[in-house]
Amino acid sequence: ACADFLGPLFAKAFRGHFREGEMGLIHGDLIDASMVMLPKAGKPAHLLANLRPIGLMAPPSKSLAGVLRGRMMEWQLPRIKLRPQFAYVPHRGTFDALLRVHKHIADAVALFKSNRISRFGQHGGRKPLPFAGALSLSLDLSRAFDLTDRQLLFQALPNYDIPPAVVEVARRLHFGAKFIYHAGDHEASFTSTNGLKQGCKVAPCLWVWYTIALMDSLALQLSDAWVTEILTLFADDCWANWLLYSRADLNRALDELKVLLCTLESFRMQINYSKTAILLKFVGKQARQALHDITRMKNGVLHLSLDVNGVERLIPIKEEHERGIMPSNGPLLADMLFSRRTDWLQKLETRVLKSQITPPGQCVLNAMISARGKLEVSFACPHCSHQLSSEHALRIHIGSSPTGNTFAITSNQGPVDLRATPEPQAAPPTADDKPELQNQPLVARPFFLQSWHRWVVIRSSARSCTSWPLPPHSVSSRPQQETMTVDNSQGLNPEADIFRHCMVGQQDQDRVESGQKRPRPNPKPQLPPQRGYRRFPNRGQSEESELVQALARLALRQETQLAELRMDKGLVMFFRQDQISILPGLYAVSKEYNAMVAEGSSEITTPLRTLLLACLMRQFRERVVHMMSSMEGVSKLQAAGWLTADQVWTRQKWCRQTKKLVLDQKAEGMKHADLLSSIDFLLTNLRGDIIHQFHSTTKLKTLESEGAQIATFLMSISLRGPRAYEVHLHFLNLIGISALQLIGLSLKRESLQRSPAAKQLEALLYKR
Repeated sequence: ACADFLGPLFAKAFRGHFREGEMGLIHGDLIDASMVMLPKAGKPAHLLANLRPIGLMAPPSKSLAGVLRGRMMEWQLPRIKLRPQFAYVPHRGTFDALLRVHKHIADAVALFKSNRISRFGQHGGRKPLPFAGALSLSLDLSRAFDLTDRQLLFQALPNYDIPPAVVEVARRLHFGAKFIYHAGDHEASFTSTNGLKQGCKVAPCLWVWYTIALMDSLALQLSDAWVTEILTLFADDCWANWLLYSRADLNRALDELKVLLCTLESFRMQINYSKTAILLKFVGKQARQALHDITRMKNGVLHLSLDVNGVERLIPIKEEHERGIMPSNGPLLADMLFSRRTDWLQKLETRVLKSQITPPGQCVLNAMISARGKLEVSFACPHCSHQLSSEHALRIHIGSSPTGNTFAITSNQGPVDLRATPEPQAAPPTADDKPELQNQPLVARPFFLQSWHRWVVIRSSARSCTSWPLPPHSVSSRPQQETMTVDNSQGLNPEADIFRHCMVGQQDQDRVESGQKRPRPNPKPQLPPQRGYRRFPNRGQSEESELVQALARLALRQETQLAELRMDKGLVMFFRQDQISILPGLYAVSKEYNAMVAEGSSEITTPLRTLLLACLMRQFRERVVHMMSSMEGVSKLQAAGWLTADQVWTRQKWCRQTKKLVLDQKAEGMKHADLLSSIDFLLTNLRGDIIHQFHSTTKLKTLESEGAQIATFLMSISLRGPRAYEVHLHFLNLIGISALQLIGLSLKRESLQRSPAAKQLEALLYKR
């Protein structure tokens, strides 16, 4: 049914090009294509570099290309069976390519495990390899289809026994083909001279032939086994891997890697070395030296250094590739690896939790048993009829009772009455004593030695760590608040004992203030904090710690002073990244400025930071004048609430609840004439070193790759000069003006808030 309907239409289209008995020409709508620009996934579409050109072919051209692809596949399928290209080929796909990557990873893990010899293996005579490792290359090609060498491709096709007529048809579909594009009511075209037509049905088949020629060239330089075992291709993505058992294997792998890169460049393929990644891991005694010999550090990132066609190429070394192991198809592999790793971790976590967590029923049973035991067990006071629920409560009760405060002893020791009548002590020596006795140390004098046996008895019969009630018959009458810890200071310093009477009443005062708890010693007096600064906590006695604390205090003090200075001279700019964003223009100005400086141009004397602000103001003025030059533009501004009927620009403020700019009803607006006057003044005076700082807090390339919607810039204005003060006032006058939204800009002053680094230092310093 479809053939009956489509057949006459295709016949009519082909009769315009092919007639019986005449030479047919492939031209016109059979080779031309309509070009459309499709945005790349995850990238903003307002930049030309993020758009991918695709040629839309007419139905007759597609049918002709489909027939040509079918004929070429007859010679292609037998040859592709021995080559590791897994894209655009029947019965092959992403899974086959990822399986080869998984196999290499599994082999590398097995190699590392086998090189870890246990002590039992070492006792048996096994030794680890001095060097072992794994090396992988994830290669990224830029514009692979667009940069394909047509002449090299069509010269290689006859070598694979493809008939010349088939090759000629493929050539005619590309040579002389036009790409037609439209811009509004305008139409234009251009003729491509290189590359494959993306959107043509035969283009993937021709790319496979191109990679077959590439792999055959590598097989001639290395071997067929190398291509089969080391290389993996999926469309324009390239993966190569090596297992290394010695330093010689490493040198051989690097030589083969150089051959691969040189061959790719000889086939006119453009390698993006910044997105290309090396994944490697070395183990063994020689691993560190081997890594040092082949790598270089650039911008804080370790790179593999290779000499490719006489040019040093640096390839970044990464622990894991952020785009996956296969550059374009990495998300699928990353999802597979993450899913498997997550499942394994969940199972492990479940087993660990089951082994550690008691079942709920058992928890309830244990709680009931514990509560019942606490209710049943009671402790009776030996001095009265009180029943207490715990041993701790019994001790408190005995300590607070008039007769219960006793000294602690062990179960097999007899009681010691601390209130026994003391033996008469010898008086301390006086000046009238004999010289030989007076010159002896106190611990050797008779009055000290005569009382020594009493301390030995007390020390051998008392316990100082725990307390337990004595039998009732052994408890002597003692003061109510007497502690159960022996005062061992008596006799340690006889001179101090002489003045003990001077301290009468101090012990009683401490007991009243402390209650039932022993007062803790205070090794350091609490000094009053200095005004305006928090006192540091006690962190140690070393000089190094005190030095660090002093430096931290000084740094925070200087940060406070710098914040005050930034508030007087600094402004913060927030640029939106959308279709009306001015950032692409500023980036282009920066590139051209750097190019002119590199050429040694003497036309520019203003620094780049000041020049960028001047260009920003010029573009701002042009957009304001453009919108105000027509009634349609004025009506749009008034509908948005940016302009009043009296041509006064309103002011906006940031709303924390709605997270957007709203109309500030209280702020006074700015007349259109005053706005143009301020812009003209800034354009006139933005020269020289009047601007000290103007830069983004994050690199624009990073913001673009992350898809950020806002770019933050910091600007600092000079405090000196004839016009610096006025320039600062004009910028302050522009804060909140709704006209800034025409260039996607919001402006505010710097605040006294500390920087993130200063906040982190303060948190570490004060242990917040």
